[in-house]
Amino acid sequence: MKVYCTGPAFRYEEPQKGRHREFFQLNAEVIGGSTLASDAEVLALAIGTMRAIGLKQVKARIGNIGMLRSFLPFGPADQAIVLHALDKKNMPMLDAELARLGRTDLAEPLKRLIALSGDSSILEEAGELLGGAGSEGFDYLHTLSEQLYHYGISASDYAFDMGVVRGLDYYSGMVFEIDSPNLGAEKQVGGGGAYSLAQVFGGEAVPQTGFALGLDRLVMAGDAEGAFAPATPLDAYVIPIGDAMRGKAVEVLASLRAAGLRADIDLVGRGPSKNLDYANAIQARYAILVGEKETRGGSVAVRDMANGQQREVSLETLVAAIRGVGP
Repeated sequence: MKVYCTGPAFRYEEPQKGRHREFFQLNAEVIGGSTLASDAEVLALAIGTMRAIGLKQVKARIGNIGMLRSFLPFGPADQAIVLHALDKKNMPMLDAELARLGRTDLAEPLKRLIALSGDSSILEEAGELLGGAGSEGFDYLHTLSEQLYHYGISASDYAFDMGVVRGLDYYSGMVFEIDSPNLGAEKQVGGGGAYSLAQVFGGEAVPQTGFALGLDRLVMAGDAEGAFAPATPLDAYVIPIGDAMRGKAVEVLASLRAAGLRADIDLVGRGPSKNLDYANAIQARYAILVGEKETRGGSVAVRDMANGQQREVSLETLVAAIRGVGP
């Protein structure tokens, strides 16, 4: 099953640039698919979504929390604290927790591990640091990269980063974060991974993978890159000549919209002259003047706002002309 949702969320932190108390995000999940296929699908969707809105500076960082869980010889509660420290890169907290647990010998390999980032060549070094623990996780990342290739995701779109931990209890395997590097310190725009939650709500324990993209951050990234094109001008702005012609003007508007054209009409009661000024200000291609004389003849007056030329045409001719078909 594939599901998504979008809407507001809230964080219990001091607001700062790009991190508002209330923010908006898009969530997408695959529930019940095979793990490898779902992970590749979700990663490709996350990267592809950012590409689709015009962002070019996109970089995913991929890790595997499953191999860390295999390496840490602690129960779930203690594991969660250590993983949280690794996620936040809080080395004093990490040292203190490992000392409390009597395993200060793990501090050095863990610190070296989370500093590893790059192409698939780092996976072998990561495996050596963990003494072979979680080897299946590293093999999995190799296979995942092959699947991403088939989706058209190039190696330049992502890196393997052992520092991506996402220290939440429900993550169970592959995890990732996505950056827009031009945002500086607040570059992360999304993240996700494989998790296990369905059984908490009474369902079967099935594979799940999902992600969230911060819409506020995406807008910031788009603005920084100049990725958002200006709004497409209206094809036609409809102007009734007098209140008595408003009903007919609305019929013309409805016909234009039904034909798939971008059309609008005055809603504040301007006079024809001010409406023409407004049509010019919003860079509408044509102003459509609906007057009593033209209506009696089954036509409308069309003014080309680029050159000021005006002529009377039937509604059918008008639609064809705007679409670039016919005279």
